[in-house]
Amino acid sequence: MLAETEPHKLTPARARRGFRSVHAKTPSPAHAPKSAPAAATMHPMDLENPGGLVMRRANASDWAGLARIDSLAAAGDHARRASIRRWCEQGLVLVAEGASGPWGYSVLEYTFFEQGFVTMLMVAPTARRQGVGTHLLKATAAACTTAKLFTSTNVSNHPMQRLLHRVSWSPVGLLHGLDEGDPELFYLCPSAQLRDVVEAEG
Repeated sequence: MLAETEPHKLTPARARRGFRSVHAKTPSPAHAPKSAPAAATMHPMDLENPGGLVMRRANASDWAGLARIDSLAAAGDHARRASIRRWCEQGLVLVAEGASGPWGYSVLEYTFFEQGFVTMLMVAPTARRQGVGTHLLKATAAACTTAKLFTSTNVSNHPMQRLLHRVSWSPVGLLHGLDEGDPELFYLCPSAQLRDVVEAEG
């Protein structure tokens, strides 16, 4: 996705510029993701206190603010800006928000064999290495409505791989041919982190 490696870049079957998360290829989701709880004001990020970060579902009007913290969109990538706007309008975006505004966002779609897929994970450059990506991934998993949740990233994207390892996602496959000389690694979220499992156990 990005010309330079970003700490939280995923890219699945084709989202190679940003958080290296993925651009899901097929259109609208087969399952509408359930809303994540909206929330109160944030305090400076405290890794021991996840309450310092508010996760909420983005609305259509959030897209411009998210474009400002997205590395590609902020650099003038019109396609990325259009994608962010569409994702927000379709209700696919979770926002990690701090007292100063959005610190990151994730996109959850259901176009990967009708399973959940984290299409994009982006953290603002000023908010990186503070646990924002970890909290976003966990919130996205909790919002997923299918039995499985996947994402992908390039083999060259070591920061994203470290993040996925940290939250216990498992590598499940390697795909050649998307980016020349840089295969795509696919990951699976632990089932215990998904909403249905959590609700069943709770």
